[in-house]
Amino acid sequence: WKPMISFTELLDVDLMRSAFELDMFSCFSGHLRKFTIDPLMHLILKWPVIFIGADPSDAAAMYSLMTYAGHVRGTWYPDGGLSAPALALADIARDAGVEFQMGSEVTSFQFDGADPEAVSAICTAASGTNASAAAACHEVDAVIAAADYHHVEQRLLPERFRNYDASFWDRQILSPSTLLYYLGFDKSLPGLMHHTFFFEEDLDNHLQHVFAHRPPGGSYAQNPTFYLSATSKTDPNVAPPGGESVFVLEIGRAHV
Repeated sequence: WKPMISFTELLDVDLMRSAFELDMFSCFSGHLRKFTIDPLMHLILKWPVIFIGADPSDAAAMYSLMTYAGHVRGTWYPDGGLSAPALALADIARDAGVEFQMGSEVTSFQFDGADPEAVSAICTAASGTNASAAAACHEVDAVIAAADYHHVEQRLLPERFRNYDASFWDRQILSPSTLLYYLGFDKSLPGLMHHTFFFEEDLDNHLQHVFAHRPPGGSYAQNPTFYLSATSKTDPNVAPPGGESVFVLEIGRAHV
């Protein structure tokens, strides 16, 4: 309900009360220590916050909402994989007459006047996947930019409409990279569940490497912890009968 256009919006008694109720002035890891004693339980509860790209010792305690949602509300998987809802929405959109243009790189926005919200056209580069799609500008009524914030602001917006300059971004610690492995097996892998976490090595030591705040911005851990998802344990459509479809995620290093 607050568009955040004035600091006076923060002068709200209910908001101030919520700040203390949600422990918003504490870090996520410290917040967990108020409720957990067992080291393994602490480890399991703090792991999910890494997926927002933050070290649990730096992330706000408010992100305990993520852990609560996963453990209390459950983790859900749609038949056909996590892309299935998006593909279903695309089918509905096509039935309604929507045209999707894939593989076309957006290179810039054009504007009418000095209004940063008045995008009149988007310009695209020639498509390597579609020889008939030459570089062009397309008139639009509105734009929803879902790409990386830094990319949209620094590459697509003219300088007069940017909120931050290049020096600001140079000072930021961005989310860590990840190493992703997509593996297919022609046999069953007993012992794996849909979600499996491998914590044989010390997670905190891993995170100290990844989130180092000194250039070049972290490093790869020698003995990393990692997450494995065997979606074929739940969804028989993602692998041939008797086989397994496996996705492995390892947090790599933070980029500065």
